[in-house]
Amino acid sequence: MSPVFAPALLWIVLGASPAAEALRAAEQCYADLEYACAEERLAEALAGDLTDAERQRARLRDALLALAHRDRARARRAVRALLAADPAYDPGPAPPALQTLIAQERPPPAPPPSARAGADFVALPLFGQDADRWSDGLGARASGGVLWQGRWWAEGEVLFSDHLGQAFAVDGLQLWALGVAAGWQAPLGPLRLAVGGGLGAAYVSVDGAVADDSFWGATVQAAVEITWPVAWGLGLGARVAPGLLLRAVDDQAAVTYLLPLTVGLRYGR
Repeated sequence: MSPVFAPALLWIVLGASPAAEALRAAEQCYADLEYACAEERLAEALAGDLTDAERQRARLRDALLALAHRDRARARRAVRALLAADPAYDPGPAPPALQTLIAQERPPPAPPPSARAGADFVALPLFGQDADRWSDGLGARASGGVLWQGRWWAEGEVLFSDHLGQAFAVDGLQLWALGVAAGWQAPLGPLRLAVGGGLGAAYVSVDGAVADDSFWGATVQAAVEITWPVAWGLGLGARVAPGLLLRAVDDQAAVTYLLPLTVGLRYGR
């Protein structure tokens, strides 16, 4: 038999593990007000293999012993360990000092989901296969979505940009893009940093002097955004979202590299 599984089988045959037995002894010593005994047996328990539930019992006993010794720093560490394992932890009937520590250290609940929106001016430089046919464009972007737990976001967006033609028989082009994106945000000093990625579809309307060369394509993008909160949930934002416009030309893949740079108003970020 493997030496790894032999102790586990022995615990099953004989009963609880040594660490669990030490924990029970520590709890009994504490109930008998024999704190030196409780400390010794609790140290044995914490050094051994405990189930998650048993380890929570051991952390609770650690906090109670710390309060009995008036060691609030140790009690606070034990309470933080309890709440890190279970933010909703409730010890049941407990001394007021422990209840106060738990109330002080319990992390605040996550905020409810909230709306987020944006309206931007867009500058859209182009690179790659279509850069010699289009000029860099100017346009607008609107977005709306939801923010949950104060960190995770998802949104839909509509982007429009207008371009001049730079090839023969092309007078102008308009790009319409519709997409969805998701990502994560966090405070960055007085600002907020958001990163994410998205997918979408784009329609390019071509005003041609000879023929209509309009087409559809798919978009893929990554985005980085900085927002400066101002007041009433409003803020000013700047965003860069390098991406690809993918389409087929004569049964071959064609790629245009997009670099939309946006500045505008933000709400709920």
